[in-house]
Amino acid sequence: MTILLAAAALWLAAAPAPIPTPELPVVKGQKALASVDGEPVAWAAFVEALSSVHEGAEEGTKRAKQDPQALLDRMITGKLIAQEARNIGLDKEPKFRAAAESFRLDAMQKDLLEHPAEAVKAPDPADVQARYRMLAGVARVDTVLFTKRADADAFASAVAGGKEFGAAVQAAAAAGSARAETGIEVKLREMQPEIANAVMGLKPGQISPVAPAGDGFTLVRLLELKIADDPAVMATARQDALEWKRLQAVKAYTTGLAKRYAKVDQKLIDSLDFDAGRPALLAAKSDARAAVTIAGGSPITVADLAADIESNFFHGTDRAAKEKRLNAQKAKSLDALVLRRLVAVQGPRAGVDKTPEFRERQRDYEDGLLFSSFLMKVIVPDLKLEEKEVRTYYDAHTADFTSPAMLRLDSIAFAKRESAEGALAKARSGADFGWLKQNAPGQSKADDAMQLGGGAYLVDGVDPALKPVLAEPKAGDVRLFAPDGDLAYVIQIRDVIPSKTEPFEQAKDDAGRQVLNEKTKRVLDEWSAKLRKAYEVKTFVSPAQLDALIKQELGRKARPA
Repeated sequence: MTILLAAAALWLAAAPAPIPTPELPVVKGQKALASVDGEPVAWAAFVEALSSVHEGAEEGTKRAKQDPQALLDRMITGKLIAQEARNIGLDKEPKFRAAAESFRLDAMQKDLLEHPAEAVKAPDPADVQARYRMLAGVARVDTVLFTKRADADAFASAVAGGKEFGAAVQAAAAAGSARAETGIEVKLREMQPEIANAVMGLKPGQISPVAPAGDGFTLVRLLELKIADDPAVMATARQDALEWKRLQAVKAYTTGLAKRYAKVDQKLIDSLDFDAGRPALLAAKSDARAAVTIAGGSPITVADLAADIESNFFHGTDRAAKEKRLNAQKAKSLDALVLRRLVAVQGPRAGVDKTPEFRERQRDYEDGLLFSSFLMKVIVPDLKLEEKEVRTYYDAHTADFTSPAMLRLDSIAFAKRESAEGALAKARSGADFGWLKQNAPGQSKADDAMQLGGGAYLVDGVDPALKPVLAEPKAGDVRLFAPDGDLAYVIQIRDVIPSKTEPFEQAKDDAGRQVLNEKTKRVLDEWSAKLRKAYEVKTFVSPAQLDALIKQELGRKARPA
């Protein structure tokens, strides 16, 4: 026992001490891993970026792609490039300013509207029950479909006046004005919402109002409504009802803001006829009259409204005007514009754009824009691409332009090896493999039986136990695969798809992009090294400390709440 304790003590003494997680400094309200000229490289932004790298990596490759220190270095480089871009005036360009302001308004709108939504903690029980009935309900109904609204209305009037439903259906069918389906079962959630809501309000034997249905009009008679007992559906219904109540809270909040700050010139808006054609739209796009005034903010002009309406029709407005769809867009465009102006006024008053988190998001977005602008205006114009170097890259990376060898395989599973051997003999004697799948005796119905199903499989990706069976494959071969256990298989090699290298002329564009990417990275590294001498860069963690912080963060997220 003494020897064991001594050995344990020696091992503990030799083991490296755990790296303590550092207390990160706060820079401009954010816990920071580093700073560039006083601007933080925030821990929260790093965690978000690291998470996105993991989510983008394929399963099994995450460890290879995880390089926290390299990610931190890239974020520092991004800050350096953005700082240089500001110093040469790229942040003064109108395109940049417009994009930055659009992001600021989007972010303020999101944060501003989250407050009334998050204040709602529970759904209304009545909404939960109504939603549950909609999701779980199955109705047995008779339906009558009419081509003309007038015929549907006449049918409804006749039944309401006392005519028996079945007799009215027969008369409408005989007249050729309707077709009917009787006793059909339909899930409420699969009906049109208007019809489903009407059915939920009916008692057996009652008839729904006339409702549009596709190219016609329909009435529904309820025969029976069954509501299944399903806890999972109830949970969905609760969540849906909660989201609905939150949506109503947001709507009430924005309606209140509109009443407080917005004054709509409805007479002017009603007078605008965008469906009159292109001249009317062109005139409206230069009309500076205020359609809505916003207390403390800029007005919404007729020109603003016209531009927003036009932006909603990607294929032009001529056809939309002929189809009378431009005027129908007025209310939607006006609501969106009013909300945008209200956010611009109320967001700063509520202080949503003054929090450290908001400012960091805004700064990160602007840094990204400036990085891209610097790349396109300063770095890319000096990059040259010669076909010779593209060819050299292609020759050195032919594996990247080579499709892997594949086999198209099918299989039949048998409960016993003897049955599989019998089917194998028949297949090799010329029996059709598809016929054997349908008729060979002794097949296994086990859920875990392998089913290759005629799919194409990578030669290097098949089960290691199956690889010897598929050695030296030939199209049309049938082979026996009998691993340990009761199941045995007859494997058909339907086709052998050899690996194929894409010719240079076809791969040239892809190879050129890779060469350009590598050149860009080298130039960025050179710029980063140069800018680190020009700007003050502080790093607050070592690679080991960064790893410790990440492990702590992962452990915190893994712990149950």
